[in-house]
Amino acid sequence: MNRFISTAVHKWLVLSLAVGLFTPAVLSQGAAAAPDAPSLSREATVDEAEIVPGQVLVKYKRPQPQRRTATGVRSISPLVKAVTFNEQIEVEDKISELNRDPNVEYAEPVYRTSLAGAIDVGGITNADRYDTVTQAVYWTAADDPYMQNWGKIASRLEAAQTLTTAAQKNEVTVAVLDTGIDASHPDLAGAVVSGYDFAYNDAQPVDEHGHGTHVAGIIAAQAAGASGYSGVAPGVRIMPIQVLNAEGAGTTAMAASGIRYAIDRGADIINMSLGAAADSDILHELIREAVSKGIVVVAAAGNESNHWIGDEAGNIFSPPGVSYRLASPTIYPAAYDEVISVGAYAQLADKSYTLADFSNVGKVDVMAPGVNIFSTYLGSRYAYMSGTSQATPFVTGLAALLKANAPSLTNEDVKTLIGSSGSRSSLNAVNNGAYAGGNLVGEPLNAGMIYGKGAIDGERATQIPFLQVTPVAVGRTAPVTVTFDVYLRDAYGRVAAVDAPVRVDIKSYNELNLYRNSDTSAGFVDVMLQAGYAKAVTEVTYGIDDIYHYAYNASWNDTLFGESRMSNTVHLINRPKQPEVSLPAGSYTGAQSVTITSLYPDDVVYYVLTRGGAAENGELTESRTLSISADSELRTFTVKNNVIGDEGYYNYTIRAAPAIVPPAPWMAVPGPAPVPVPAPAAPPADNEPVAKPDRFKPDTDKLLERLDGSESNVTIEVDPALRNTGTVEIDGAVLQKANERNKSFSVDMGDFRLTLPPNAIASTGSLTGPVEFKANTAAAVAAPASSRVLSPVYDFSLSLNGRPVNGFRRPLQVVFAVNPSRIANAHQLGVFTLNEATGTWEYVGGVYDAADGTVTVNLAHFSIYAVMEVNKSFPDIQTHWARKEIETLAARQIVTGVTGGRFDAGADVTRAQFAVLFARALRLQASSPAPGEAAAFKDVPAGTWYEEAVYAARTANLVNGVAAGRFAPGTVITREQMAVMSVNAYLSMTGRTLADIVAADDIRYSDAGAIGVWAKAYVRAASELGLMGSVDGRSFAPKTQVSRAQAAAVLYRLLEMTQSEG
Repeated sequence: MNRFISTAVHKWLVLSLAVGLFTPAVLSQGAAAAPDAPSLSREATVDEAEIVPGQVLVKYKRPQPQRRTATGVRSISPLVKAVTFNEQIEVEDKISELNRDPNVEYAEPVYRTSLAGAIDVGGITNADRYDTVTQAVYWTAADDPYMQNWGKIASRLEAAQTLTTAAQKNEVTVAVLDTGIDASHPDLAGAVVSGYDFAYNDAQPVDEHGHGTHVAGIIAAQAAGASGYSGVAPGVRIMPIQVLNAEGAGTTAMAASGIRYAIDRGADIINMSLGAAADSDILHELIREAVSKGIVVVAAAGNESNHWIGDEAGNIFSPPGVSYRLASPTIYPAAYDEVISVGAYAQLADKSYTLADFSNVGKVDVMAPGVNIFSTYLGSRYAYMSGTSQATPFVTGLAALLKANAPSLTNEDVKTLIGSSGSRSSLNAVNNGAYAGGNLVGEPLNAGMIYGKGAIDGERATQIPFLQVTPVAVGRTAPVTVTFDVYLRDAYGRVAAVDAPVRVDIKSYNELNLYRNSDTSAGFVDVMLQAGYAKAVTEVTYGIDDIYHYAYNASWNDTLFGESRMSNTVHLINRPKQPEVSLPAGSYTGAQSVTITSLYPDDVVYYVLTRGGAAENGELTESRTLSISADSELRTFTVKNNVIGDEGYYNYTIRAAPAIVPPAPWMAVPGPAPVPVPAPAAPPADNEPVAKPDRFKPDTDKLLERLDGSESNVTIEVDPALRNTGTVEIDGAVLQKANERNKSFSVDMGDFRLTLPPNAIASTGSLTGPVEFKANTAAAVAAPASSRVLSPVYDFSLSLNGRPVNGFRRPLQVVFAVNPSRIANAHQLGVFTLNEATGTWEYVGGVYDAADGTVTVNLAHFSIYAVMEVNKSFPDIQTHWARKEIETLAARQIVTGVTGGRFDAGADVTRAQFAVLFARALRLQASSPAPGEAAAFKDVPAGTWYEEAVYAARTANLVNGVAAGRFAPGTVITREQMAVMSVNAYLSMTGRTLADIVAADDIRYSDAGAIGVWAKAYVRAASELGLMGSVDGRSFAPKTQVSRAQAAAVLYRLLEMTQSEG
């Protein structure tokens, strides 16, 4: 599912599409409905109260380097950052700002999370009870041992427990994401391994609430002394990860950090007795990653419902002001398909079982005991609690026992086994048909939505074989045939020698609905298991190029218990492409029109156009033209056959200034093309300058002491009076020691920071004497043509013992602070140096980070530098698909125009021209054969405009020529040749090898046979990296000639992919 529809407005679109504009039966203020009319507590949009102010989560397109930040940036993973900022800034505005950053894939709000076990039905000692609960469900004060263990007894978990040894259980680690754990509790002593506290950011996840300790005890408590209480899987290891504070509140940022921690530290199972009302894409992606790495994820369905009213058995409580039945949907993350969602059941006075009063419905996989659950509590005590929070660890404990008993079981196997153990027959039907004719978001409430597969049963889980369905072949022509291997396996993963009929069902999966009862049948096939195995071939009507989402699973009737058992589910998906949008994202002068066009018959295109904070939602079936007269954001996606396509995102900046003056003609490719600008202007006359210090010398002894510490980088923050200008003097012994300790050294001057890596300054011996760094600013500098200067113009210099240091062994990093509000086009931003010999500014690089408002660049020498935005464009690319890429490379002085100021995007690119473009893009050192040295390429004459670029590319191992001694500079480059050069450049810039990217050179293009043997691995790598792809959805066209626009697009992708690693 794409991230687009998980935002509030897209949920509105999807819900309105699925069920019409939904009007809740009960108003949010609590107006009464008919007594037996079930209602929905989910709003069509996310309540603003669920959003944490001053925080967003950001996913980047590639790993981001750590940088100094004006706002708080905390890394959750190489791609995901949690950003904090002034709460006076609207979250929506911050997200819009971040989405304009070309490095950002998307940003989303941080949502509030809370524990899913707030229904306390007992005190903190065995003696404390709540009378209202004891009247509604089974309770006896005369049999504490039964009450303390009724959940395990009802779930028949002793059978699974006896199959595993202590040593086996000790091999399983369960990450408990909760309020922390009281590791000093006697029943948990020795079970708790190291963890982390993301609520308070320290390595001590100490429970000050009690919820996490209660959950952990249900999973793994070991009877200590005379306590007599043990959990479901005593002996498993508990990894405490605190993502809720002492009040039981947290955020999706904390939860995401906790999941990342569990993944990285090898957890086998993740228990989340918590949830959020809102859908977080970043949280969902991390859960998908966890599942992809074999982790079982179990979460609580939530406690917001009110199923029982009045004096009905099972009525524990009613929310304030609610006297009617309330059916609330499953919270997140339990609502995700990858997660085992756990509902709760209660034991009634007659010892029968029924749906717990509070348990949410909708996406429920299994049920477990959740009322009057006894477990460990703070201060070596015990407590009774109720909630789906308490039901969840019963399922987690069973999963831990299954993994301990048979480590070879996959997480999908464990999920299927637990589901196969479920039975609805032990649960009473909802009382008196209370939900007959009722609905949840327009859907009838059926048994599957209320109970899932039923109450878990540990004995069944270890006795009943489970079905496993694995696709082995997918046809490529219509009608599509899919071949499956179907196995019946036991709890150890072994094939069970059983002959039995099996049905494989195919359903059209409705992505517009949260609940699976809206899926329609697309057919079935009956097969016979022979000795536990069958091969099933299914057939569906859509061609492989059409749009579909099919869900396959198998079922069989077990003879031991006489109930139908389901297999795992396999999905086959082909999503619709993004609709066509006529106006590329970018900066424009004056009002513009954009046309959105559908690509498929019988599809629906949805769009959201946001202007000035107001959102216009719409849909179309053919095309629609919109007017854009102010800065706007456009988002689009396609729906066909109930399948949701990927999002299209377009950001438009509308300038009211006059049109850009056409640029002076630039030559096609030959030679460098710096932007001409006037030399720096003389400082204006000023009043008598205010006296201030111009030199700062930090304490040498303190710096040497810091270098002996644990810091990997030692930063000097200069006197505020020297902000941006002045001299910093450092004793050479300090840098010498930094070299010896292999530590970097930084000087923070306020609006910029300089970092010297170890051994950056060349020296014949030890570094002795003073090292001086000087920074001066020019009083006024005219901006280059069509450009704006976004930082002071700095003149940097470095000296050792009074002698200038003109170059560095290793590049120095400089981080410049910029004001994001002044940036119109982040992709045209960069750092430029003034060539004092020619009086022109030349691009040297720069990586912009919108999260902290900085531009980072690596410099090989010091000179005059400034951050600039160069708005370079061409009149013939204003509606071209590669406009953004061309303008970016033009701003970086990599591509130029042709005669007349045009770009001529469709013109061919010769091999010589492409070599020049690469040399500029990668800033390769000019090279040519030494005097007397035989030329490697006889067809590259000395002194030609491309000679140095060709030999620079050869020295960098980017090109080898077309034959011995021949480069063929005038030949138009082909797509397979461009793939080789592009991948070689990527390998050179990242230090990776071809084997790191591709394990084989098999290529799934229809014309793979036409690709040269020498190029196949490179074409595969270019496809894997996203540098190049199919030209029509099927073929690569290896011999097709490359246009200037195509070359620009590949170079742009290459630089975007590698700039953070440069």
